[in-house]
Amino acid sequence: MTPADVARLVQRHGETVILRSLASLPAGVDVAVKARVTGFQPAELVGDIRQGDRRVVIAHAEIAALPWPSSPAQAPKLGDRMIIGGKTVTIMAVDTRKLGDEIAGHWIVVRG
Repeated sequence: MTPADVARLVQRHGETVILRSLASLPAGVDVAVKARVTGFQPAELVGDIRQGDRRVVIAHAEIAALPWPSSPAQAPKLGDRMIIGGKTVTIMAVDTRKLGDEIAGHWIVVRG
């Protein structure tokens, strides 16, 4: 799977969410992105994953094109927020995945 494949899958099967950076407080920064949002299966509830947590996948190509005030890799950070279906959730973990030297996307765990 290539970074372009990740972007296509998220565009095809994702929903629009708001990604909110708290790095620029007091104003913060909100950007709308497509994201694939899924729940965890009971067998996946291990470690810090709790019932009700959700997995969110964002293609890196989309976030890289936005005015996102983060690291050079432009990954969301722990504690940033998302608004999914009108509900605000907190980013609990971010796994930025690369294919070779290119960032494909960000696999995120949210809670709330």
